[in-house]
Amino acid sequence: MKRGFLTNEKAKRFLSAPTSLPVKTLDDTEKARGNSKSSVWLMTRRKCCSRVAKRSPIKKNSSPLESDDPWRDIEIRFPGSGTQCLITDDLLQRLVRTPGGCPQPIKDSDLGGNYRISPTPGKGLGMFATCDFNTGDLIVNERPLMVVPRIPVGVLTDEGVLDEQATKTILHQAEKVMCPIFKRMREEDKKAFMELHNSHLQDRSGPILGVIRTNGYVFGDEAETNTNASTKENHTSIFKDLSRVNHSCSPNASRKFHVSTFSMQLRAARNIKEGEEIFTTYTDILEPAAVRAKDLAPYQITCACRACLDPDRSDPIRSAVLKRPAIFVPMQKDFGESWIDPALETLSCIEQEELQDSHLYRRTLHQVFNAYVHMNNEEKALEFGKRLWAAKLAAGEDRDERFRNVELMKKSPQWVMAKMTRGVPLLQSFI
Repeated sequence: MKRGFLTNEKAKRFLSAPTSLPVKTLDDTEKARGNSKSSVWLMTRRKCCSRVAKRSPIKKNSSPLESDDPWRDIEIRFPGSGTQCLITDDLLQRLVRTPGGCPQPIKDSDLGGNYRISPTPGKGLGMFATCDFNTGDLIVNERPLMVVPRIPVGVLTDEGVLDEQATKTILHQAEKVMCPIFKRMREEDKKAFMELHNSHLQDRSGPILGVIRTNGYVFGDEAETNTNASTKENHTSIFKDLSRVNHSCSPNASRKFHVSTFSMQLRAARNIKEGEEIFTTYTDILEPAAVRAKDLAPYQITCACRACLDPDRSDPIRSAVLKRPAIFVPMQKDFGESWIDPALETLSCIEQEELQDSHLYRRTLHQVFNAYVHMNNEEKALEFGKRLWAAKLAAGEDRDERFRNVELMKKSPQWVMAKMTRGVPLLQSFI
């Protein structure tokens, strides 16, 4: 996931496309599916079912956009507060069809909270651990103050307008769209929102838009259902505490948005000591330092992490991780363990560069786990399986209990097949 609110050429191409889609109520959708009744109330611009309106945590507001725009202006309600949203109809449909409803309650044990927000040299405020965290431990589980389009909507610019003029128009109109959404926030939420850093004071962004552009986190795949690559990552979300987490190109925490609770979790990507600052990333950590620096420039960030201070050392290591080789299973079983070495070397590079937040860390751990299962090496398979389970927990990914349960591991088809074919020539395959 990235930070971001786009006003570049991608945004302008998006704005030039038609933005009106047919508006459907939930009743329309349910009838098409053969259902005449719905247990969830969906607020649209058409008349809604007042019979269930009082039970709904999703409340429609008057949209700041034209009536035929596909974006939905709603509030997600939860005890004591709520999130003001301007979201796509696709995401709204996803929310109202969430099994068990949305947002589901967050258990007290799932809130986290062992952190403090404190000054940090050269970075304003940051998040610091108030206890030791192991890989996968929950740091915070927070609902956003606001969720809005990542690309400005409701803005039209004339063809042939100069870039500077177009940008000025986009930013001015986007601020007008965001104002009524901000005004509906609770007073304490407004205060928390406006206390966030604004790195866009000099580029014609209004005060609300500037905070959004500086502090928004792009939703991940779980929240974005559209498979069209050009329209994924439509939304950006702003948080009271999570938006305080500073950037590092070697982050020690992973974040994931969960639709069911409408909240973002931040978990330890590796072990974190009490008093240590907690970092996330605003860019792709496997890109070269020069590319990362360009991504960070809009936030007025000059990263001083170890990798950015010595790119001649760091860039080749990250490139090697990105180009990590497949490992091939030998055709005979009496082969030793040297064939696993390329994957172990990749893991060593990842740990050296502190890239445990990368998806390639989990893929490489899975590679090594599968290799040791194939060798029927119980001790090593369990060692790397436990590490894989914790890494997937940190990333908010599904976990298989066989990663950390020997009995389940030994019942897996891969383990059984390897045991049956010991010493028998096999077709060469890769892991």
